[in-house]
Amino acid sequence: MPHKARLLLPVLLFIAVSIGAWRASGAEDALPPAFAGMSQACPTSSSNCLVAYFGDITEGLCVDTITVVATRYWKDSREPRPLPRYARPKNRPGRLSVRRLLFMQDSASGLFTDRRYDVIDLAKDLKTGRVKTGDLPSIEVWQDTNGRIWTMSHRRTLAMIMAGLDQVPVRWADESTVLQNRSQLTSTNGGKKITVWLADNVGMVVKNDGSCGSRTPR
Repeated sequence: MPHKARLLLPVLLFIAVSIGAWRASGAEDALPPAFAGMSQACPTSSSNCLVAYFGDITEGLCVDTITVVATRYWKDSREPRPLPRYARPKNRPGRLSVRRLLFMQDSASGLFTDRRYDVIDLAKDLKTGRVKTGDLPSIEVWQDTNGRIWTMSHRRTLAMIMAGLDQVPVRWADESTVLQNRSQLTSTNGGKKITVWLADNVGMVVKNDGSCGSRTPR
């Protein structure tokens, strides 16, 4: 065996053992509490069980419905729509009422890109004050020529609505950023409602209409 290969062998063995231990510990598949408890509560992944489970753990949050969603919906909800014209607002306040924000997307995952975090647990932490809005990155927003304000930070916006918050910190996107994210615009309801993926065929509907949800699982 070449001298360099002999020197590298202990290092490679250490890396392999470390990765194996990390995977065995479950860190690779770590999920936040709301999603980690799903398989234990509903071992057969029954739709009715999942609807009941997510209905229970979102009690007290501003959620409209937990419902079974047709698989076809997830495909249709990702079809981009024409983007409204961008307008540079005269004033750019650093805080806005979350109720003014419209969803560009028709649907969103309940898990953040970092799958250790999700909208349900974040909403609970925001509601109890364990997490403050200032602890999170500001909501990225933009305004169109009709004066409508759209969010590009869907999961954080969702969590703040679900927590029943009002004024939230925002930062204003420039036109080039909005155009780069134009494929986000898939909403077919004017941005007032969004469906959150919780499981393969179970979704959580959140409306941003000031009603704080009907709390009627179906």
